Amino acid sequence: MRSIQHQVQLASIQIAFLDERQLLRYFAAHGVHTKHEAACLLAREFPEVAWQLPPHPRKPWEPEHWRMPAFDALMLAVIYLGPRTSQSKIKDIA
Repeated sequence: MRSIQHQVQLASIQIAFLDERQLLRYFAAHGVHTKHEAACLLAREFPEVAWQLPPHPRKPWEPEHWRMPAFDALMLAVIYLGPRTSQSKIKDIA
């Protein structure tokens, strides 16, 4: 992590860190308790990525679906940037 921070500083790029607690608190406030539920919420909010939604929640013994990292990135973006519109189903809780 320090190496990344150093390279970012050298390139004069701004970075932000989000705590896992922020992520959990944000989605819990929307009644979301699993990663798949969060992905479903985001798919409703962003229909352009709905086709990438994994077909079902994974079982504990199954590996994560290969499309899930796209929703991880979207989760972080929504938390960092805030809701998409004033009519958003996802409300800013900050």
